[in-house]
Amino acid sequence: MAYIIFVNPSIMAASGMDQGAVFVATCIGAAIGCLLMGLFANWPVGLAPGMGLNAFFSFTVVSEMG
Repeated sequence: MAYIIFVNPSIMAASGMDQGAVFVATCIGAAIGCLLMGLFANWPVGLAPGMGLNAFFSFTVVSEMG
Protein backbone atom coordinates (compact mmCIF):
# COMPACT_ATOMS: atom_id res chain seq x y z
CA MET A 1 0.00 0.00 0.00
CA ALA A 2 2.97 2.34 0.47
CA TYR A 3 3.46 2.84 -3.27
CA ILE A 4 0.31 4.99 -3.45
CA ILE A 5 2.03 7.65 -1.32
CA PHE A 6 4.53 8.28 -4.12
CA VAL A 7 2.54 7.39 -7.24
CA ASN A 8 -0.62 9.38 -6.48
CA PRO A 9 1.16 12.77 -6.17
CA SER A 10 3.02 12.23 -9.44
CA ILE A 11 -0.22 11.38 -11.26
CA MET A 12 -2.08 14.35 -9.80
CA ALA A 13 0.86 16.69 -10.51
CA ALA A 14 0.26 15.99 -14.20
CA SER A 15 -3.07 17.83 -13.81
CA GLY A 16 -1.38 20.88 -12.29
CA MET A 17 -1.89 20.17 -8.60
CA ASP A 18 0.86 20.83 -6.06
CA GLN A 19 2.74 17.57 -5.58
CA GLY A 20 3.54 18.26 -1.91
CA ALA A 21 -0.07 19.05 -1.05
CA VAL A 22 -1.29 15.90 -2.79
CA PHE A 23 1.34 13.87 -0.91
CA VAL A 24 0.06 15.14 2.45
CA ALA A 25 -3.59 14.68 1.44
CA THR A 26 -2.89 11.10 0.33
CA CYS A 27 -1.21 10.28 3.65
CA ILE A 28 -4.03 11.84 5.67
CA GLY A 29 -6.72 10.16 3.56
CA ALA A 30 -5.12 6.75 3.90
CA ALA A 31 -4.68 7.17 7.66
CA ILE A 32 -8.30 8.23 8.17
CA GLY A 33 -9.58 5.41 5.96
CA CYS A 34 -7.55 2.80 7.83
CA LEU A 35 -8.64 4.13 11.23
CA LEU A 36 -12.32 4.22 10.28
CA MET A 37 -12.18 0.72 8.82
CA GLY A 38 -10.48 -0.63 11.93
CA LEU A 39 -12.53 1.18 14.54
CA PHE A 40 -16.04 1.11 13.08
CA ALA A 41 -16.08 -1.91 10.79
CA ASN A 42 -13.72 -3.93 13.01
CA TRP A 43 -12.10 -5.28 9.87
CA PRO A 44 -8.29 -5.15 9.59
CA VAL A 45 -8.05 -3.89 6.04
CA GLY A 46 -5.86 -1.00 4.92
CA LEU A 47 -7.51 1.61 2.72
CA ALA A 48 -5.87 4.14 0.44
CA PRO A 49 -6.97 6.30 -2.49
CA GLY A 50 -7.56 4.29 -5.65
CA MET A 51 -5.48 4.73 -8.77
CA GLY A 52 -8.32 4.53 -11.30
CA LEU A 53 -10.17 7.72 -10.44
CA ASN A 54 -6.99 9.81 -10.06
CA ALA A 55 -5.72 8.66 -13.46
CA PHE A 56 -9.12 9.30 -15.05
CA PHE A 57 -9.24 12.79 -13.56
CA SER A 58 -5.67 13.73 -14.49
CA PHE A 59 -5.34 12.22 -17.94
CA THR A 60 -8.90 12.28 -19.27
CA VAL A 61 -10.76 15.11 -17.59
CA VAL A 62 -7.94 17.63 -17.24
CA SER A 63 -5.61 16.71 -20.12
CA GLU A 64 -8.13 15.76 -22.80
CA MET A 65 -11.21 17.80 -21.87
CA GLY A 66 -9.40 20.84 -20.48
